[in-house]
This record gives sequence, structure tokens and C-alpha cells, in this order.
Amino acid sequence: MIVKSISNWVIEKSVERGARYLDRINPGWDRRIDLNVFSIGTYDRCVLGQLHVGGYRKGVAVLGLTPREAWRCGFDLSPLARWPSWRLFGTRSGFDYLNECWRRLIRERQQMA
Repeated sequence: MIVKSISNWVIEKSVERGARYLDRINPGWDRRIDLNVFSIGTYDRCVLGQLHVGGYRKGVAVLGLTPREAWRCGFDLSPLARWPSWRLFGTRSGFDYLNECWRRLIRERQQMA
């Protein structure tokens, strides 16, 4: 259970960090995300994929993000979070939880707009 809470906490904080980053460089980004097709694990339907023609990789390149910075901002998972043995603790896949966190944040923002 401790691993589950720590891994979820890290993912939640990374999504918050990513949203703050996008707020600074691309105000209103959240209103351009289509939650009907949103999928963090799909290069053209994730946050950066929907904001940049050319998908996730183009978004990372345009923003000048390193892989570590992309992980820290919740745009991708770190290799550790992908480690299969995390599932031994009853957690859902990291991508599932990352997707859920982004969806929740974007939905809340879109409802407030």
C-alpha cells in the first residue's frame, strides 16, 4: 500500500507540474483538449499530441523538453513507473492513473470555463 500511495502521489504531482508549465507557456491550452479522444498513452491524442501538429514527439521538441522534464511534467511516465513489478502491489498501470489524473484536471478546468 505504501508503494501505491507514493507512486500515485508522484503521478498526481507531475500532472499538476505539467499543467502549471502549460499555463505559463500556452494559456488556455486546456480548452483545446478534446476529452472524447484523449489518451495519454497515444502520441497524437495525449496532451502534447493534441496541442502540437505532429504529436507528442513534436510537442516535446518544440518545447525543448528532455525526457526527464517530460516525465516530471506528467507528459510521459518515467521508466521506473513502467516497471512491471509495481503491479504486484495492486496498482493499476501507471499510464491508466496518469490518464485519469490528466482527464480529471482537464475536465475540472473545462467545467469552470
